[in-house]
Amino acid sequence: MIRLACPVCRFGFHVADNAAGKKTKCPKCGAAMSVPSSANSTLPRPLRVPPLPTERSAESSPDLFHETPREAECHHATGSPAPPTFPDHVPPTPPNSSAKMRTGGMTAVAVADFIFGGIGVFANLWAIMVCFAFLSHSFVLGRAAQILVLNLGYALYGLVCGGLLIGAGVGVLNVARWGRTLSLVYVGLSVFGSVAYLFVPALDGSGRDNVGFLIGKIVGSLLRLTYPVILLVVFHKPRWKQAFR
Repeated sequence: MIRLACPVCRFGFHVADNAAGKKTKCPKCGAAMSVPSSANSTLPRPLRVPPLPTERSAESSPDLFHETPREAECHHATGSPAPPTFPDHVPPTPPNSSAKMRTGGMTAVAVADFIFGGIGVFANLWAIMVCFAFLSHSFVLGRAAQILVLNLGYALYGLVCGGLLIGAGVGVLNVARWGRTLSLVYVGLSVFGSVAYLFVPALDGSGRDNVGFLIGKIVGSLLRLTYPVILLVVFHKPRWKQAFR
């Protein structure tokens, strides 16, 4: 009798001597194999199956899932798949890997930047054209000319703020550090502009003796500061500061 072992399921069985050099099938799984011509063939050395790791064995046997050279030779000879190997060192996940992910709040701020910035650019461009149209007439003299020049300067300032806000929106949309910087610069310029509009009476030509216009200017200055205050609050949140580092 010739002893055989199935290379697929490792089932051991015997065949008759006259089957030497012929083909046979495993009685367990049906895999085809060749019968060796030598009657003294022996079963191949069984593979070492690593036990399931435990807390203690994992610490004491760091190479538990690494096959030996003998096992690799056995796998190559029989054609059976080798057991999976695991890397010795898995690189740690870099810290703050999700910090650059854009949140819904950041998207909303970026969209608001585009809207308010676009409105500011369009409105101030229109104001600049109106100021130049009036200044081109020779009859605009004295205080009227002074008011137009001051309003022209304020419109140019507003144009810069609008462009700055659009740029900040691009930076916020890409979660870039300069997006937060531009937003805070816009906040500072907005505070300066609101204070200038409130305390410089020539910007609207009304003077400080008109209480109604003064109240309107106060309300207008507060409304202008609403969005900058929102930006100042959200960009000083720890999560936002961490994301825009």
